[in-house]
Amino acid sequence: MTSKSEHDQVLMDYLGTLLQDDVDTNLAPSSTVDSGTSSDEINNGVSQISYPLTGIRARVSDQNILLPIEQLAGMQALTGPLVSSAMLEAEWPSWKVNLHAELALLDVSAALRTEMPAYSSGQWRGHLLKLKQQACGVLVDEIMGPSSVQESEVAQVHLLVANIPLLLLRKS
Repeated sequence: MTSKSEHDQVLMDYLGTLLQDDVDTNLAPSSTVDSGTSSDEINNGVSQISYPLTGIRARVSDQNILLPIEQLAGMQALTGPLVSSAMLEAEWPSWKVNLHAELALLDVSAALRTEMPAYSSGQWRGHLLKLKQQACGVLVDEIMGPSSVQESEVAQVHLLVANIPLLLLRKS
């Protein structure tokens, strides 16, 4: 039986590879940026790398992670409404599945799209994202865009599957 910290470490390793792949594809080897700093210096942490705004800021345990939306290809979420029950000492509400609702499986990246429209981050706080490749959820602190998905196309809902809350989208 794996402990929670081991589970978190596996997830952190996976998310780290996503971020590293993004850095590698955005920086050409031995190129020079406008400031005269080489990409080798950037990769060594001399200069700070700025990611595109369109992404999700996630938290695993006490560590914050930023995932570009472009890296979410293939991630999926089950959809269906939940009934929320507030917990006194919990950071997030407890969710129970509405057993009378129909469930569906959607591609999260397709629903969120990849362009960068205007958005209000307050609409996208306090959800969890389940990675298709992993059997665990990631706490999503904030989705940093895009939130201009047409309401007629997608509505924001929640679901608890095997005690894992997910970020969920449902076609209306």
